Amino acid sequence: MQFYKSGLFRDFCFGFALSVFIFIIVLGWGHAAISASERSTVAHALGQQQSDRQKSQSFTGTIVRDGELYLLKDASGQMYKLDNSQQAKSFEGKPVKVQGQLVADAKLIHVQSIVGTDA
Repeated sequence: MQFYKSGLFRDFCFGFALSVFIFIIVLGWGHAAISASERSTVAHALGQQQSDRQKSQSFTGTIVRDGELYLLKDASGQMYKLDNSQQAKSFEGKPVKVQGQLVADAKLIHVQSIVGTDA
């Protein structure tokens, strides 16, 4: 009974309350740091998507067939593989404008659209 009336009990309660308060602050701070990290990741992904769209280019030439593959042959004779054979199939032998992203080392175009031209 004497313990509850002493200053030691008061100091213990104050120390415990202070510890709980600091613990709550640290948890909240950690949550905010994680949220900021997640926001940064999302912003980076959106920036990457925008960057990918900016890398989209137009290519003109004629669709030619090589076995099961359809290729774009440009005016210089350079051949590019097209990753969407179904879309290219209807343009075989015709002049086209292909919108897509070039993978230069593979000479591959990730096709976004193919439109016939009057070349």
